[in-house]
Amino acid sequence: MSGCASGDFIHRQPITPEMTAGAFLENYPELESDLLELAPDLKEVRKTDLFTTIAGTVNLQQLADNLGKPVLEIVSDLRSRASEVTGVAFDNDSRPPDWFQPELVKSTLDAQALLANGGHPLSAVLEGLPRLAAGEIFELITPFLPEPLVERLRQEGYPAWSHCDDAGLFHNYFLNRRD
Repeated sequence: MSGCASGDFIHRQPITPEMTAGAFLENYPELESDLLELAPDLKEVRKTDLFTTIAGTVNLQQLADNLGKPVLEIVSDLRSRASEVTGVAFDNDSRPPDWFQPELVKSTLDAQALLANGGHPLSAVLEGLPRLAAGEIFELITPFLPEPLVERLRQEGYPAWSHCDDAGLFHNYFLNRRD
């Protein structure tokens, strides 16, 4: 499934590897059957008191490990099913902001392998972005929209723009406005 989607924006907790099954169900109750389809062990205890305990403590990373699947596959699948684009407005048809010029992209991190291995690109972006000159752009390539990361960088004063390519990869651009 393609990681790109746009639609109505409802503020829900972003789907991340750290999200518990319980938090997922609280935020996306309409996707209960989808989660249980991915996690047959949860389905077996769904109608018991044990379910509440398990759902409140088991996160998507642990669920993926238990299933022997890459966590990115689980997260991307659930995000796609949820058409998740909350917290950060994303519209694949949007035009780039005025500050975006391809020739100003001076650093690129393709984080697909890092994410697939359970890593997180935040520290690499936080280290690389300030090293750029003012007006230069850092590009982060991910298989999904990294909403919490984008929002954090925006809060720290870095303008951001995300675009999804034809292969379903997100190109997230961050402008260094700092000297």
